[in-house]
Amino acid sequence: MINDPQFLALTSRAQRVVGLILWRGNPDREINVDQDTFYARLKLFPGQTGATMTERALADLINELRGSVLPNFMIRVGDNDLGEQEQILTITY
Repeated sequence: MINDPQFLALTSRAQRVVGLILWRGNPDREINVDQDTFYARLKLFPGQTGATMTERALADLINELRGSVLPNFMIRVGDNDLGEQEQILTITY
């Protein structure tokens, strides 16, 4: 799927996402993750940096992964069965 030079060329944030995908690998090419957990793994803290900067960082991440190792990569808000305060993200690749 990914060779070493491709992986090493990614930013640390993108490497963390690829690691999460490989760790949680799903044959359907889709995983669900809690938004707060995902943001913490990426070292994104919307409460400290603001929503606009977080959105920009996520857009950059999506573009980076689509342009390199995961051309079908996308993050969207998934089914929210956990309550009003918690969001589930669905990551497709």
